[in-house]
Amino acid sequence: MFVVHFLDTDACKFTAAERKAVASVVAGVEDEVRPRLPLLDTHVNVTVEPSDHVIPELGIGAFTPGRHLISVRLDPRHGSSLEAIIESELFSTLVHEACHAARYVGYAKEASDQRPIAAAVFEGLGTVFEREVTGRVPPWGSYDPEVIDSWIDELLALPGGTDSIPWRFTHPDGRRWIAYRAGTRVIERACGSLGVRVPDLLTHTTDEILTSAGLQPTFGSVAD
Repeated sequence: MFVVHFLDTDACKFTAAERKAVASVVAGVEDEVRPRLPLLDTHVNVTVEPSDHVIPELGIGAFTPGRHLISVRLDPRHGSSLEAIIESELFSTLVHEACHAARYVGYAKEASDQRPIAAAVFEGLGTVFEREVTGRVPPWGSYDPEVIDSWIDELLALPGGTDSIPWRFTHPDGRRWIAYRAGTRVIERACGSLGVRVPDLLTHTTDEILTSAGLQPTFGSVAD
């Protein structure tokens, strides 16, 4: 069961209508992803908090630090109302994050792999799964086919322990979502090679996924 926790602040307390809207979306996500993600733990906490640490265009952001927790941020100062953001963005966001929660169950070393290419594989799994379920291609899931392979090579060349944040979000050179977009391409290649969908990859190691995508993994950066 997905259990929702609202983290009110002095500046923002979620209204009854907003809470009801979130609960409705969460129930819909539960119904949609449980059959597809049998690895998901029975109890997954979903925290919902007001924050401006979101995707600026959408007014929402989320992250999943482990198998038991999905953290969602909603920006009360965004141009759209919170109810509008919940209605338009929360479902696909939670589908993406549910895939991450299942990945932590399927691959125990996910959190210990500090390679930027591993971050790309992780985010690619979530992004392609989001597309498989919703049919929606988010902006971080689209890429220029003329350059995407060079982005993958760039990530493969970065040593373990490199801070992946600039490659995840906004790079100093102005590119956005490098790891997400490159990871999307990697997962597409792996799925195509194996003839599977994302849930079938969640128990594969990062290096197995890279190999299935026709790439040469870089080793020596996963903690024992």
